[in-house]
Amino acid sequence: MALTVNTNYGASGTTDHPAGTVSRQVANVNWLTDWGLKSATSSEVVLVNRLSPRDAKNKIRFSVTDVANVYTNSGIQANYQLPSRQGISLLAQATAICDVLDSSDAQFHAQLPLSAHLVLRAPKSGLLTTAQIMGIVQQLFGSLYPTDGTVNTTAGLDNLLNGLINPLQW
Repeated sequence: MALTVNTNYGASGTTDHPAGTVSRQVANVNWLTDWGLKSATSSEVVLVNRLSPRDAKNKIRFSVTDVANVYTNSGIQANYQLPSRQGISLLAQATAICDVLDSSDAQFHAQLPLSAHLVLRAPKSGLLTTAQIMGIVQQLFGSLYPTDGTVNTTAGLDNLLNGLINPLQW
């Protein structure tokens, strides 16, 4: 049997449609120079940015866990599920502490926490390629930007952060 996987993402956010492809800046993370190991187990690694201040460490965490039934809460009917239900969950998390300073008051110092994480959950079947999984990641990140010709602005993220969560009403 020869199996083919169709991601069903459509044109939005994929390279299937030239209008859906937009160049966005991605941070250049230099692991060997800028990052050090804080802790590691067989299922989790925490790295610390050597360039961040001691009292405001920037960290990145990767964690992998097994998923007993990847179909749970997927909405996929049992007759469309593969026999193997095993999956994997990958967490990628970045945390930072931002300093707030006052140019007119040298004694003032406050800090703001900031974090972002992405959870990828996929079957262990091996049928999905890294490129197909990257397609949904790109779609997710693309959803933070409006697609009305202003794709290189932060307007979408600004709207979401201000509680305007329906992009159909932006």
